[in-house]
Amino acid sequence: KDSAITGQTPTGNTGGAVVSYAVTSGSLPTGINLNTATGELTGTPTALYTTASVTITATNTGGTQDITFNTTVNDEAPANISYTNAPFAWTKDSAITGQTPSGNTGGAVISYAVTSGSLPSGINLNTSTGELTGTPTAVYSTSSVTVTATNTGGTQDITFNITVNDVAPANLNYANAPFTWTKDSAITGQTPTGNTGGAVVSYAVTSGSLPTGINLNTSTGELTGTPSVIYSTASVTITATNTGGTQDITFNITVNDEAPANLSYTNAPFTWTKDSAITGQTPTGNTGGAVVSYTVTSGSLPTGINLNTSTGELTGTPSAIYSTASVTITATNTGGTHDITFDITVQGIQLDKSGDSEGYGSTASDDTSEFIVTNSGSLTTGTITTTFTPDDASYWNVVIDNCDSSTLSAASDCNVQITFKGATGNTGSPVSGGYTATLTIDDGDESVTFNLSATIP
Repeated sequence: KDSAITGQTPTGNTGGAVVSYAVTSGSLPTGINLNTATGELTGTPTALYTTASVTITATNTGGTQDITFNTTVNDEAPANISYTNAPFAWTKDSAITGQTPSGNTGGAVISYAVTSGSLPSGINLNTSTGELTGTPTAVYSTSSVTVTATNTGGTQDITFNITVNDVAPANLNYANAPFTWTKDSAITGQTPTGNTGGAVVSYAVTSGSLPTGINLNTSTGELTGTPSVIYSTASVTITATNTGGTQDITFNITVNDEAPANLSYTNAPFTWTKDSAITGQTPTGNTGGAVVSYTVTSGSLPTGINLNTSTGELTGTPSAIYSTASVTITATNTGGTHDITFDITVQGIQLDKSGDSEGYGSTASDDTSEFIVTNSGSLTTGTITTTFTPDDASYWNVVIDNCDSSTLSAASDCNVQITFKGATGNTGSPVSGGYTATLTIDDGDESVTFNLSATIP
């Protein structure tokens, strides 16, 4: 069709010369002409002509001869057909937009067929129009497909690539995030869950970094391992990927140190002396992580005693008496806390006495006892005062040596002599019965008391 034919003239006549030719059965295709003198067929067929028999009769004065033959006029073969949007990248489970071939500069296509490769599951070819429609139901690795357009004139192959990607991952997360782990302690494996998209092909850290010692399984996304260094809270992004796309999973990770443990002040409990500088006391024995800070969390330190909040060392000079009391110092790091509890006492001038009480029982002679008051501390006392309280002053005599209204030097002592019945100026003997007295010696910080008794038969 639409292609000029080469002239066709009958040959082989063994009879008389032909006077004329004529179509006597059937008909010639439109556009084809018969030269009635020569029998030549010429022209350009302008329409399809399904195979049919035609008879041309040659005539002269002697008679006729029929020349019978078949004629077919085919269409032009299809040409320049293509799928404009090819190659195709579709997504599993998502209906595609219909794709129809276009651009044909040849004859009308009668039919289309897949002649090489295969269409993805769920995609259909309309064999009349060549349109591709449907919803791909499976991932389809990039492959070449040939659809052949056919008419009476021939064929044209349309070859293109098709890919069906999976649905991109979606809604993945690490259920236990954010993570707070402890240095040198193995973590429980953490695997992302909740995917409502296509199966993940690979995982990768795409922002931030995992703590030293923590590993990512690039196939499953599982985090495993033992963090070996402290890791300040930071954001990490792990990207899940498949043929359809990616999904970012972003979360925070913190690796804390081990909590401090087994710390103590070796020399506790402490007994210190007022106004005497103490030897620095630093906690030792830590079997946990390094301590970041120390603080007093229960009780209070004596006046003049300081805590180094970085090292935990106690230093200073106590400036006031501090009755025995419990103090707690808490050691802290990123992993937790550890309490160190101990007792502290701050003594003043330490007065010690030899003897505590004395009993007298004679009526015939004076009874005298000596008591010793000792400053066993390293400091000098304040001014000494004494208080003597008898039940009957007539029968008691007190002699105080270097103890009254004086200063008792360090590591020194003073004597106290107490006599019953022999007091100067005493007249007569005490009557029968019991007599008592007390003597108190006080330096302003501390005092000692002696209890005395006498029994007269």
